[in-house]
Amino acid sequence: MKIKLKDMFLYSLLGTAFCAPVSITLAEIFMVIALILWAVFAYTNRISLKESFSSPMTLPIAVFVAIHLICAIIGIDPGHSVVDFSKAWIILIFFAAMNGYREVYPLRMGAGFYAGGAAFAATYAIIMTIIHRFMGHDMDFRAASFSGSYMHAGGLFMMGAITAAGIVAYRFKNEDVDNTPKFLYLGGFFIISAGLLFTFTRGSWIAALAGLGVLCFLTDKRLFLGVLIAAVLTGALAWNTSYMHRLKDSFRLNQGTSQMERVYMWKAGLNIIKDRPLTGIGTGDLEKIYPKYKDPRAIEPNAGHVHNNLLQIAIIDGLPGLAAFLWIFIVFWIQLYKGIQRAENPVFKYVLIAGFSISVAFFINGFFEYNFFSSQVALAFWYLMGVGMAAVRLDKQGIKNTK
Repeated sequence: MKIKLKDMFLYSLLGTAFCAPVSITLAEIFMVIALILWAVFAYTNRISLKESFSSPMTLPIAVFVAIHLICAIIGIDPGHSVVDFSKAWIILIFFAAMNGYREVYPLRMGAGFYAGGAAFAATYAIIMTIIHRFMGHDMDFRAASFSGSYMHAGGLFMMGAITAAGIVAYRFKNEDVDNTPKFLYLGGFFIISAGLLFTFTRGSWIAALAGLGVLCFLTDKRLFLGVLIAAVLTGALAWNTSYMHRLKDSFRLNQGTSQMERVYMWKAGLNIIKDRPLTGIGTGDLEKIYPKYKDPRAIEPNAGHVHNNLLQIAIIDGLPGLAAFLWIFIVFWIQLYKGIQRAENPVFKYVLIAGFSISVAFFINGFFEYNFFSSQVALAFWYLMGVGMAAVRLDKQGIKNTK
């Protein structure tokens, strides 16, 4: 019974992993099943709450969630804010993944299933791009995932590309026998990257490049140099393409452009923070007061968020919430980097390299988008960080095998 329950728990996590970039509804269904099975597994195996939630991440996460709840209660619309606060439940997938992957092979599957789901969603994005952009000549078309959001797709494919790249790096550096899986994941990496490219989400492009750069640097300095040279040459050859024009437009702050709208949003956000620096306004309530702070030159009449994690967290949770948010990422980076330096098992090392690179990319993406509470993207992020912390736990147990 215990073995079957353990396997069911694992399968539900793998279902969450595959569905995270495909469908938020399916991902949440598998997540709920995983949380229930985790609770039953912990109870039947007499695993205490202290052991289940034992992690260097527990305190910063708990402090952030507590501040988030307090600010919701005392915000400008407590009823609405408390309901919106419920989005924080997705953080539980971090602890479920951290506890669910207790062996090497399931851990490898945990990363591989997310990459597989991202490749599946990216294939759909590529097909839709071919139909609408290249065959239908709709040059404004932007590829999306099954959720219909190109912004979400950008964040999901960004993390998927880095995950696939980490798997490819591990296999090429450590496995010499079976070449099929290597090139299978390499193909998946190119498919996900193409899907990401077709979303035309510049923030995700920049973040993906940064994350992949970190991954290459931590894997092999020579690989980093080679990829850097290849990226420069590719950029030069593609200088006059629509993709490079889109990227270059990011630095043009002309009136009426989306980047200028972001500047106006950030300016309004800073003024809101200035008025409510400690308590914030409560989650989900920006639309109620944004028109009061809106720059007269801004075109968009209202905003649900200001396209920046740091500003948005400070707006809704005050500066204490922002401090807790930064605390979470600092502890993530410390734990994952220490794990990379300490790991002797190559599986754990590359899971941690990918996790570290994803967390850096996610943070950078947050300069251009509010992704920390964007349900589908955030669920994928917390899941992948849980996989990383599971690798930290397993490595501390001194496991040497890679299968």
